[in-house]
Amino acid sequence: RIGQDFMIAPSVFGFYLPSFMPSGPLEAHRLVSPENQLSIAPLMNAMANGLSHLVRYGLGGTNKDAMEKSFSAASDNHHQGYLSFDPFPDNQAPTEASTQTAVDQLDLTLTDGRLSAASKAIIVDEAMREVTRLAGLGSDEDQQRAAALRVVRELMFVTPEFHMSNLVGGTGEPRENTTTQTAQTDDYKAVVGVMLMGGADSWNFLFPKGNCDGNLGYDMYKARRGVVAWEESWTDKEGDTHALTAVRPENGHAQPCTNFYMSYNLSNVAKMFNDGDGALFPNTGNLIKPFTKAEKATAPLPDYPQAHNFAERHMQNMHAQLGTGAKGVLGRIADAFKDTGMTSALYSIDSYPTLVRAATKDAVVLDMRSMGASTVDVYNDHPDAVRALLGDTTQAQSYFAETYGKSFLDSLGVSEGLRALLDTAAVAGTGTATFGEDKIGQRFNMVATIMRLRANGKRLADRDLFAVQISSYDTHGQGYETHTKQLDSALKAFKEEMVAENSWKDTVVVTMSDFGRTITSNGKGTDHAWGGNYFAVGGSILDEVMLSAYPTSLAPGHDQDLGNGIFIPHWGYEVYWGPITDWVGVDFERWGYVLPNLHRFPYTCKYHLFEDPADPGNVWGECVEPTLPTSSSTMAASSPSATSSVSAPVFNATCDDVAVAVPGALASTPLKEFGYTLGELGADAAVEFRMVFDGAVGGDKWAAVGVRPLRADADGDMEHLDVIAANTMGDITDYEAATSTALNVDGAGQTTLGAVTADGNDTVVTFLRLLDNGGADYTLVEGAALNVALTAGVGLNVAFHGTAKAAFDIAFVCPSSVSASATGTNATGSAAGTDASDSATVT
Repeated sequence: RIGQDFMIAPSVFGFYLPSFMPSGPLEAHRLVSPENQLSIAPLMNAMANGLSHLVRYGLGGTNKDAMEKSFSAASDNHHQGYLSFDPFPDNQAPTEASTQTAVDQLDLTLTDGRLSAASKAIIVDEAMREVTRLAGLGSDEDQQRAAALRVVRELMFVTPEFHMSNLVGGTGEPRENTTTQTAQTDDYKAVVGVMLMGGADSWNFLFPKGNCDGNLGYDMYKARRGVVAWEESWTDKEGDTHALTAVRPENGHAQPCTNFYMSYNLSNVAKMFNDGDGALFPNTGNLIKPFTKAEKATAPLPDYPQAHNFAERHMQNMHAQLGTGAKGVLGRIADAFKDTGMTSALYSIDSYPTLVRAATKDAVVLDMRSMGASTVDVYNDHPDAVRALLGDTTQAQSYFAETYGKSFLDSLGVSEGLRALLDTAAVAGTGTATFGEDKIGQRFNMVATIMRLRANGKRLADRDLFAVQISSYDTHGQGYETHTKQLDSALKAFKEEMVAENSWKDTVVVTMSDFGRTITSNGKGTDHAWGGNYFAVGGSILDEVMLSAYPTSLAPGHDQDLGNGIFIPHWGYEVYWGPITDWVGVDFERWGYVLPNLHRFPYTCKYHLFEDPADPGNVWGECVEPTLPTSSSTMAASSPSATSSVSAPVFNATCDDVAVAVPGALASTPLKEFGYTLGELGADAAVEFRMVFDGAVGGDKWAAVGVRPLRADADGDMEHLDVIAANTMGDITDYEAATSTALNVDGAGQTTLGAVTADGNDTVVTFLRLLDNGGADYTLVEGAALNVALTAGVGLNVAFHGTAKAAFDIAFVCPSSVSASATGTNATGSAAGTDASDSATVT
């Protein structure tokens, strides 16, 4: 299968998300590429094998199995056709000239004549190498000709030109090699994020039993839920009696009931909760900050919280206000361990969800159909040629070709590295657990297998971070319970395996979904809503803990009821991601990067999710309330082609502190793609930002320069003020004063960018775009300058994006200071980069 099988699109929206941006140059340049959702190891390997098999065996099969596969090996009696192209002369052994002719003809036919001379040479050389090998074995001319034709065809199907429609080219910039972890600590943790895709009806996961405040109780639940409500007990067709499992929270936030029920299909999870290995999170969901129904009109809200595509993105990136650019929360946890001496690893199964997308590394996508890693026939036979065609040493000029080449190289590396290890993992573990044969059971079996590799010393990792995706929860009619029961069984087996491996104390599994569903029924099922009830299981979870709060009433008109059975979440997913971030050992100063909105949720340290490691089984003793970060920092991507971004602290001292400190943060930042954020200035830190264009390197076109002042909002969070794009090229507009400052622009380009002032008392937004409305580039004249004066209470964000590498002088200047040496107390800092790979110079 290659990811587009008939009738099994991953969602009701089809095979692709329109906003998808793959990691690398496409994401760095904010270009969407929905089809690149297929660029994951299982599908790329399957595609490569399918094309190889088409060459080797023909398009095959008239049986059911063949219909379920994109390509299959055809037998002589069961095939639907073979490739007939054969340019080699009959009765002659292939020569270099005839092989070159064959490659040229296929280039014209398959790649519109776009195949580079270097790629042609690689294919010809590999084909002739195979001919020479067969000649040495005594093969005849027909066998040699068939082998040469096979090699030429198969390698043509590997080339980026075959998969892309533009010119590939090469940048000459070296491809970054992935470093291998050579050591690990004894401190191990694993987090498994389970995404219930489609919006789980989690109001049936957890509901009131009795001993509740007011009229809340099972009767109110049953009356509101109607036909979808669970019965407290019932008799099945075989005459067996069943009853719901009750749970009683003892720790965490105050709840309106002493006793709750859990879904009959979550009986194993309920038992884990009662045994002290589970946690419950009632009425939780996507939020930017908590609010009540009365505050909804003025509260910051996630975009379209009841729309699948938005809600799924928000639950995974935990940064709803950032849109499509945010990485996943597990990915940011992995980023947070960069340069700490600990290694982290990211895994997903059969897909690459946002949850595990990181700035500093790529996730490993495991192939469920081959229990981890599949083989690639053409790579097994011709590894050097395949890697050379994909550009294993240098990057492609085409962003799409670079994405394809890197993705395929990564998938080959994963397959090569994991295959042998996974063969040993099956026999190396205790094997005490029996996982179900369903997809959910086998996905947890795969997670357990990868963890077992680490436990057996076959794989090195300090932090393992997994994404498990379960589809088909979008049930406007009933039907999701099968998935929930399979999940419950898989978690039971997973716990048994982790206990046997002595890893249960080091593991937590947590669930999430797009949104909850309506508390009321539509007559058959339930519809899209907002808040829902979720759970976590793990060996270090505090006994019988429930965080967030169940509604005090399910009746219409409740202060969290938006109408139509939709409940505002009492708490965001931060209620458990905050404690998990702490538990896995993320340094406190990086919490704001992992969870940009955490500071908006009052964090009281007595409400713990995990046991006190100094006193297992008990609530933590004395604790210190943390002062949470009020702005998110950023992690620079490891890829040199990606946008770099650094962040400076809040300065509450003098301008001199800013001018001296900032250039150090700018060192080694590429100035083709660049972003920089200066935190809020203190009362005595008025400063001027200066940027001077010193000329382009390798070209003269520049697309955009953006300067956006920042200011603390009511919550103390440094945020960009709303950006309103100028209608005419080059305008600087103070939108509060409704005035406009025209820039000196001539037909050739920009001569002076002008100067603007921002202070903490207005809502000025400055955004300079050197683009006309049609998107044409303009040329910056050398010496063009921008000055922005900043005063107390204002920060600054600067971003450049150009079509050519360029040199800029960048400085934060004290208006009353005189430039001095770098060691002087009033030093003026500047940074200049002449190449995207050069370090900036601080003067």
